[in-house]
Parts: sequence; structure tokens; C-alpha cells
Amino acid sequence: MKPRTGLIGILQPIWQKWLLGATVLLAGSFAILSVTSCTQGATTTPATSPTKPAAASAQPSVAMAPAATPSAKEKASPAPETKLANQVTINVGYVPLISAGPLFVAVGKGYFDQQNIKVNMVKFASGAEMIPALSKGDLDAAYGGISPGLFNSYARDVKTIIVADGGTIKPGYGVNILMVRKDLADSGAIKSIKDLKGRKVSGATLGSPLDYFLRNALGANGMSLKDLDLVRLSSADVKVGFQNKGIDAAVATEPFPTNAEALGLAKKWMMADQFVSGNQFAAILYSESMTKKKDVANAFMVAYLKGARDYIKGVKSDEAVLNILNKWTTVPVQEIKASIPAFIDPNGSINIADIQKQQAFWAHEGVVKESVDLKPFVDTSYIENAVKVLGEAQ
Repeated sequence: MKPRTGLIGILQPIWQKWLLGATVLLAGSFAILSVTSCTQGATTTPATSPTKPAAASAQPSVAMAPAATPSAKEKASPAPETKLANQVTINVGYVPLISAGPLFVAVGKGYFDQQNIKVNMVKFASGAEMIPALSKGDLDAAYGGISPGLFNSYARDVKTIIVADGGTIKPGYGVNILMVRKDLADSGAIKSIKDLKGRKVSGATLGSPLDYFLRNALGANGMSLKDLDLVRLSSADVKVGFQNKGIDAAVATEPFPTNAEALGLAKKWMMADQFVSGNQFAAILYSESMTKKKDVANAFMVAYLKGARDYIKGVKSDEAVLNILNKWTTVPVQEIKASIPAFIDPNGSINIADIQKQQAFWAHEGVVKESVDLKPFVDTSYIENAVKVLGEAQ
């Protein structure tokens, strides 16, 4: 081609060089963008950090302590373990039963101390006695039974909240037991539930989980409490009742049946799991004031679930766990080993359907006067948070 002359001929080499440079520069930019994009696609995006629980006004702030290294399953929803920045003292109600073991183990192994919580343990003779103290805020938390007293308090809008499993009847975990006096069992005088008709039988405290078990066992056999010569003795007192032959049969919770059997006074006959399997007979309860201290409530639950998991593994064999249970219940270690334990869910899961079933049962029996919607009185957020911290137990 013939070279151009004039101004165009002068400018042509300049704009050709400029166009070539721009093309090279643009291609390089695309190459850089392409490499960057590929690199980003190969990198795992960090999980969003969970929201720190909001502390109530005038409550201690929360210092984040690193949680234990999670498994692959747990990495899907990590959560920081919350330790209170300042020590808090709370009042916790309990009854000295083996089934309250997770609470005792959490105290004995220092799991509450790790959360900067000082626990003032307050002893009660029964779970029913704790309800007024919880409603007034004298107790922050408690290990208590699911009972008509609790349901009746809900009808008065007492905000005692069920927050975690405290004991469930499952196959092999029939901690509540129907016993027969040894001489009557050996002679064959009592072979079936129907043989209890007209006999003196202890039904424990009115509305207790033991009372619930006995009524269901009778109902399954076409009977009711009206068919018995009913007396009401505590689990601790049935031994004397058998000893002086003042009762023929009784329902009691472990370790008292094991103790009575070891002394040759009675025989374990029927277990609660034969009639009320799935029965949520106890729970961890929070007062309304405790639920307003979200950071404290969450920290408490982390400690409790640690205790529950140790209890489940060690209630039959771990000397440290057994010694802690002995300290809080005064039950000899060998007797604890021989007793049937309660089932405690390692993730704290609550059988809400069974709690609703119990309310309906007691309403039918005339013990609960007014049934209420239980949803406002059950809060699973604390166990959900604790499971995120500790990882889900299998």
C-alpha cells in the first residue's frame, strides 16, 4: 500500500502505537480479573459470626472465650462460648434425688465457675415447693417436677419457664417404680395390677410424677385410685411402711426402691416405662427474672449441659461422678450403681408433646382446673444456644 502523506501520514504511526498499547493493557486487565475471580471461587467463605446475645440493662457484659474445637458437623453453625465478664450469684432450687445429678455434677466439676457463675444451691423437699419461690424471683432456676402445681400456676400467668430436660422415662430408664411388699410378692398374693384392688397402696404426693404413673398403670387395667385403700407416703417413707406392714404396695423413685429391695422389705415390680414411656417428669425451670438476664441464662445452660453429658456417661461407673452424687444425695455409691437411672437428654431436648399430654390428663382427673396454651411457658432457645457452643451430642 502506498504510504499516506500530509498530516494523516504524520499521525498514522502515532495512533497505531496508541491503539496497540491500549489493546495490550485491556487484555492484561481481563487476565488479572479472571485470575482473581478463580482464586475467590476456590476459597471457603468464612461463616458469619453469630450475634452476641444482648445483655439486659445493668447486667454483666459477656466476654467471649474460645469454644472447644468443633467436629465437621458442628462447623456448620459455630457459636462462641459465653463467659460472664463479672461474677454473678444466682439461687438454684433442687431436691436431693439422683435424677437431679446433672445439676450436681455441673456444680461439683466447676462448670458454673467456668462461666463465672456462683451457684447458691437451695434444698427443697419437693418440686412443688419451688414454684412460689420461682414466681417471686427468690429462685433464679430450679430442678423441678412437671406437675399440676406448675400447670395451675400458668393459669395465674406465673411466668416460670421450662427450659431443658430434667428427666424423662424411656425404656430401660424407668426410674419411678411400683413395688410390692416382699412377703406378698413371694407368696404370689399379688401378681397383677388387678390384685391391688382393696389393698393399701401408697400413691406418693398428689399430682407427682409417681402419682401420674400409678394412675396410668391402674387405668391401663380398667381401674382407678378409687379401687385402692390409698395412702400417700413420700419415697423416703415407703421403707418404713413396708417394714411395719402398713402398706402392701407403693410407687417410689430411685434409689428408694433399690434400698427397700436390698433390705428384703419389698420387690421392684413394675417400671414406669411400661406405662408412661416418654414421660417428661422433670425439667430445668427459669424464673421470669432469669429470662431477662439472657447472658446469665445462656451461660447457666452451657454449664448444665456439660454436667448432663458427664452424668449420662458416668452415673454407673465414673467414680468422680458417683462421689458427687453421693455428696448431694447421701445415697451410698454402690446403691447409686444398682439403681435405675433417669434418662437425661444430652442436648437438653424437651418433650413438649408429653407435657401437653400431662396437662390434659390432670385436667381430666380434676386436679388441673384450667388448661392453658403452654407455648409461652416453654423456651428452647437456651438449649439451642448451648448446643451451638458445645456441639451436638449423638
